[in-house]
Amino acid sequence: MLLACLDDSGSEDQRTMLVGGVITDFDAWSTLADKWPRLLRKYEMPEFHMAKIGNLTLGWRRKKRQLMMADFVRAVLNLRGQIVAAGVDLQDFKKIREDFDWKKWDPMVLCLEFALQMCHTYAKSQDDVFGVLLDRSRPDAAARVARLMNMYGGLKDYGDRFKHWGVETGKDCYLTQAADLAACVGFRHTRRFLTLGDNKADRELNALCGMSFRQPKIAYLDDEGLRPVAEGHKARLSNRRLFSVEACQAEKS
Repeated sequence: MLLACLDDSGSEDQRTMLVGGVITDFDAWSTLADKWPRLLRKYEMPEFHMAKIGNLTLGWRRKKRQLMMADFVRAVLNLRGQIVAAGVDLQDFKKIREDFDWKKWDPMVLCLEFALQMCHTYAKSQDDVFGVLLDRSRPDAAARVARLMNMYGGLKDYGDRFKHWGVETGKDCYLTQAADLAACVGFRHTRRFLTLGDNKADRELNALCGMSFRQPKIAYLDDEGLRPVAEGHKARLSNRRLFSVEACQAEKS
């Protein structure tokens, strides 16, 4: 059985929101769960979270920061599974949401659906079943996430592979910390679709991720991809009928 650990990256005040992580077998996750705390102790870090890296490494020499990032990235790449990431252009998303009057349509839940489809595709390629471990979502999105996950498992085309899901509630879960890093890797790859420029930290991370066992699977929804979703038709980036509209958006006001 495979396990996908997924986390979200970005917020609605940024250009992109994304759900990403890694799907691989339980033995690989068990190895990572042993290695991750050793790395935290080595670099005297209480946790690893990309949003906090700046504060956690304040005052570090550049070489030490590079070595730390290389160690954690290598731990993720050694999972030997598949990095998945699904993102949405929030500028286009907000326009679509206004056009269709779906004021509470959640971009994070839409990204989660596409990430689930990628996990399903990978599990099918491995002739295996999979479960999903999610990092804690925002309280206002928890009900939509639960509805999506439960509906996904009940669909004929997906339920044959998707067996279980749960939410990590502890703050020291090494698996979801690794998923956070993988989501950030997906976020950096998504930058290629945007015009946000580049900086040294991104170049360093991209260089490390160039060692990846395989290219991350990326779906990126802009205006062209979002409108068919909002209209309930097949999305440009998916060959399956989507159910986000029915499962994840609030009733039209």
